Amino acid sequence: MIPQHRYKEKKLKFFTSASVVMDVYTEKMGFHLGEEIKVKIDIVNNSSRTVKPKFTLYQKQSFFASKKRKVHTKVLLKEKGDRIDPSAEQSVTKVLNVPADTCVSILNCRVLKVEYRLKVYLDIKFARDPQIKLPLVIFPAYVTRENQDVANTEMVIGSKS
Repeated sequence: MIPQHRYKEKKLKFFTSASVVMDVYTEKMGFHLGEEIKVKIDIVNNSSRTVKPKFTLYQKQSFFASKKRKVHTKVLLKEKGDRIDPSAEQSVTKVLNVPADTCVSILNCRVLKVEYRLKVYLDIKFARDPQIKLPLVIFPAYVTRENQDVANTEMVIGSKS
C-alpha cells in the first residue's frame, strides 16, 4: 500500500498570533495484526507554548439496519511523545504495535463495517488541539509454513482401510 501524508497548521489567537504546524507520515496504509506502525511527525512550534504530540489508535464499528446507523468507537491504544519547547522545530518518530487480539478491517459488508483510524494530535494548553486522522486497514496476521497451526497429515480420499 502507498505511504500516507497529512499536513495541518493551527493558528493560535489567544494572546498571541503564532502558529503550530505538523506534518504526519506513515510508510503505508495497511498493516497486519501485531505489526508495527512507524509514525513520523515533523513539528514546527512557532508559539510561546510547549506542545506534546499524542497518538491514539481506535476502532470504529458501524452497524446498518432499517436505514439507520449505529456507531461504536473503541480506543485500542494511546501513546505520548516528548514535549516540544516554544519556538522550536523537531521530528518525532513513534512506533506503535497493532494489537494482535483485535479483529481485521471489514469494509465490504452492507450491515457491518469495522474501520481503524490513527489519530495524531498536538496537546496545546488553552487552545483547541490540532489533529490529523489517518485511515488504516488491518489484515490478518502473517501465516507462513513454519508457524501454521494446521497439522501436516496425509489424507487418502476414497481408499479402503
